Amino acid sequence: MDKRIVFVNKYGGYFGGVERYIRDAAMGLRDAGWQVFGLFEHRTNKQADFDVPFETCWYLEDDSKSLNKIKDVHIPTAFIHKFDNLTILEKIAAQFMSVRMVHDHDLYCLRGHKYFPIGRINCHREYSWFCALCSGMVKKNGNGRFHFVSLSKKKKEFELNRKMDTLVTASEFMKRNLVQNGFPSSKIQVIYPDYRFSAKPQLSEGLNIPVQLLFVGQLISGKGVVLLLRALENVGCKFHLDIVGTGNAVTQIQHLIQSLGLSRNTTLHGWVDPLELDEFYRRCDIVLVPSR
Repeated sequence: MDKRIVFVNKYGGYFGGVERYIRDAAMGLRDAGWQVFGLFEHRTNKQADFDVPFETCWYLEDDSKSLNKIKDVHIPTAFIHKFDNLTILEKIAAQFMSVRMVHDHDLYCLRGHKYFPIGRINCHREYSWFCALCSGMVKKNGNGRFHFVSLSKKKKEFELNRKMDTLVTASEFMKRNLVQNGFPSSKIQVIYPDYRFSAKPQLSEGLNIPVQLLFVGQLISGKGVVLLLRALENVGCKFHLDIVGTGNAVTQIQHLIQSLGLSRNTTLHGWVDPLELDEFYRRCDIVLVPSR
């Protein structure tokens, strides 16, 4: 087996859960004897140790011809994550044995949440023109401005991803959604999320008092932090919640913490260097994942 692989993603550097997954997966493959490379559109301002497992990282914002340089290295496999440039994605799918990791619902849901905007009820429809009626024609970009979603681009994205050799999801729910939208079940593998500790954690008997709760993730509506805080308002035992992460909902969450009277029970840590995350996981009793 040729143990060379290139990770493909929009961002190189820490940005969200996708980038953390990429770094950990790349490290795992490197430790197993693989040569790991990276092809990214943009470099983030949070690099830390992100590039440690990579032999070389190419950035399209620095050199638009980076894809040609990869040809010279003769890498057989591309592990594709979040990538918006369909022109380059088409070239990658044709050039490499392509594995696509589907991290969220963006591929088959214009809103990216897979629940209706009114009532927050889970959507079980396959992707169709009906989705344009579900507030899905307008999305907010990275700078907070709204833009219209291109249905023709979404159709092309579907066609490109169906050509991938393998698709990987993190849950059976996401696999069912892909199958419902015409992706062959035989091409889809489910790999459940994990966390890579730098050393084996020591398990203790019983819970701390107060109970130590932990949320790690982006502070955006789909992650369910508002839902979590409203639920904790009704908890009868003593607890302390550490919230690690940042995002466009941070101001709303700060105000909600104050209005619910949870200021003494909750600490907002903002973005934390991944090297420091181990300590948060070690000292907590329960990790909370309230994603919708």
